[in-house]
Amino acid sequence: MSAEQQPLHGHERGDFRFRGMVFAVIVLGILISVAMWGMGVMFDWLQAGWQARDTPPSPLADTVERPAVPLLQTRPPQELEILRRSEESQLESYQWVDPEQGIVRIPIDRAIDILAEQGLPHREEE
Repeated sequence: MSAEQQPLHGHERGDFRFRGMVFAVIVLGILISVAMWGMGVMFDWLQAGWQARDTPPSPLADTVERPAVPLLQTRPPQELEILRRSEESQLESYQWVDPEQGIVRIPIDRAIDILAEQGLPHREEE
């Protein structure tokens, strides 16, 4: 081609088909719209099925409501002191555990003294 035959614009018009590109964009848009509509219909159908299978709880079921927030200690040092006093009173007092079988709780100091006097039970050697 000579310089006089060169087109004035910078590219050949035959390389790019504008109508083909517009057609591809329109078809792609239609396909995306149909896919989105189909997914919406499918989700509505699934949700209706799930709601139909949801049965209300039995009125005889346990209906205890659980607290929404964690139960926190409001006074940890005082509560620890109360717990320790309770444990100490068990270690230092006499109390029936099972009166029918004759089981009694005795103070720990007294139990140590009895154990020191009688010793631990052991097996007879054969």
